[in-house]
Amino acid sequence: MKRQNLTSVKLNILLITLFCSLASIKAQDKIILQGGDTIEVKISKITEKSISYHLSNYADGPLYEVSHSRVSRIIYPHGEEIAFEDGFGPGTQIFDNHKNSIEVIVSEFVAGRASMAYSRILGKRLELRLQGAYSFDDNFDLENFAGFQFLYHPLSFRKVDYYTGISSRVGNMTEYYYPYYENYNSYISMSTPSLAMTVELVNGFKVNLNQRFAINFGFTAGAFASNRGRSGAIFSGFVGTAFRF
Repeated sequence: MKRQNLTSVKLNILLITLFCSLASIKAQDKIILQGGDTIEVKISKITEKSISYHLSNYADGPLYEVSHSRVSRIIYPHGEEIAFEDGFGPGTQIFDNHKNSIEVIVSEFVAGRASMAYSRILGKRLELRLQGAYSFDDNFDLENFAGFQFLYHPLSFRKVDYYTGISSRVGNMTEYYYPYYENYNSYISMSTPSLAMTVELVNGFKVNLNQRFAINFGFTAGAFASNRGRSGAIFSGFVGTAFRF
């Protein structure tokens, strides 16, 4: 009986040791070099000019060092990423772990229009955003619409992230005209639906709360043209909350 208990204890110790070893192997830091190569390491120290590390498969081996100029970013086991590029100091957290996001345009709901957007991060600084809206009334220059935004993030995806780009929307609008009626001896307000297209410039800021959630503030300015010959300037602003996945 004692021998069986001893064997059981040894087996449990072996399993625990194996589990800890596997967890240690999995929980490694990653250094992404500027050329795209990945080194799995255990980071020892980060200074203003370099990163010191041990190789993940040789933790007791020599200490290596790489300068910030050769490093694009580092990725910690829990998912946090730190960028080392474009002269932004010894490392800045970036928020592009999850490339897709769904955004609810809160300001549109308050104004009487349901609007949502889907975004996809493309590379280090580009983002494609698809948006649609349905209006509950005709108080908007452009009512029900679908469109896209192609955005450029010059600072990459930082904590407070500025972006700029172009936008285009297609949707319906209500056009008003005022024919003169002799019977009433006055002009009468009339309306008719039309189809319109916009071309706009976009500027905005995104506050990344964490890797999953963000608040988006944006403003667009441009021009529209309708199938009935009407054209003019169009402006809009929006505030949204985004969830990344």
